Amino acid sequence: MRARGTEFEAVPGKRISPMINVLHVVCYPELYGTQRSMLSTVKCLNRSEFTPYVAAPDNAMFKNAVHDAGCAHFVDIPMRSASDFSSFFMIKNLIHRRNIDVVHTHLGISSFLGVSAAASAGIPSIITRHFINDQYTRIINPFKRIVSLSAYRWINNRAERIVFVSQAVKNAIICRENPNPMKCHVIPNGIAIPEPDSLHTSRESQSWNLPISKPPANQKIVACVARLSPEKNLDILLRASAICIESGIDICVIVAGNGPLHSDLVLLSKTLGIEARLHFVGFLDNVYDLLSVADVFVLPAAQEPFGISILEAMAVGLPVIASKSGGALDIVESGISGLLVPPSDPEALARAMIRVIGDQALSDSLRRGGLARAAQFDERAVARRMENLYREVLGEGINSAAAGRLGD
Repeated sequence: MRARGTEFEAVPGKRISPMINVLHVVCYPELYGTQRSMLSTVKCLNRSEFTPYVAAPDNAMFKNAVHDAGCAHFVDIPMRSASDFSSFFMIKNLIHRRNIDVVHTHLGISSFLGVSAAASAGIPSIITRHFINDQYTRIINPFKRIVSLSAYRWINNRAERIVFVSQAVKNAIICRENPNPMKCHVIPNGIAIPEPDSLHTSRESQSWNLPISKPPANQKIVACVARLSPEKNLDILLRASAICIESGIDICVIVAGNGPLHSDLVLLSKTLGIEARLHFVGFLDNVYDLLSVADVFVLPAAQEPFGISILEAMAVGLPVIASKSGGALDIVESGISGLLVPPSDPEALARAMIRVIGDQALSDSLRRGGLARAAQFDERAVARRMENLYREVLGEGINSAAAGRLGD
């Protein structure tokens, strides 16, 4: 293994102070939970000790987000598949050229290529597992599914540490892949906590930054931030909203996010007769534009791996309702910092929505509990945990003040 901290300044003969160079590798340049949590860590790394690099396929929006996170080192690597040997050599060359000390990978293709390149270059690697059910679990062909499972087990064996974003993700992967438990760490995603003076503003005092008309002042806004995909169970939200409206509750539902089910959900809203109360606003650069004007936040996903949007809602004092499963169990203390309801049960979700909307005392209590809970997931504390993991795999001392378990 090569020595760390061997970069030179532009002035010949002068060596800079040793830094830990960390390369994050992600194969899909989108801005969903996986990528946002990665960029959160990149943004909050201590720049006096760590220099972050990001390798991903070229995408203007994602590249701008990398730069906004304070990382000037973006490298375009296609990563078309796990057998993309040209991308493997590009990552390996980047490791040598930039004197990378630790490779930190996210998602399957990038993990296989990144861990392989790190092993070939003789440096440690860390993988973060973001999903309860990875893509290979949905492969129908049994031979291909076994090959993919074997690839993940190989990745687990070669990586020095495996990070899980929630206990639910850890439990599922240990059951399927049986990784070495000594390598396993649960480190949740973190969020940027808004300034306290921005948390308790009313809808009337907010500038309306959403691409829809402002609803009537007496109409309650139900917010949801989620990808429009099957695992998010957004049909349950629509059915629950229809029950609320039929019960005389004056609400409108605003959903932020893109995805393949947009047309199906629009059709369902028409079938349920709630299309006038349902608004899809697409991807929002700033989700707080929606969350700060809403009255309740709902995430009905049955198997949400973590739930960053839950924390973002809590952080602005928005009462939260989520499914009693997956990563939400690590975040929401039901009755204290939000309400948990059985997954895939529109009647139970509707009852919870009616409770929160109709009970101001309960709503205020959940607001306070959510604010306190969100503060325990500050992205700066998450970054300190990641920094300790980087030090650990390099055989260096850790910061004991940042070694505790987040979310406790």
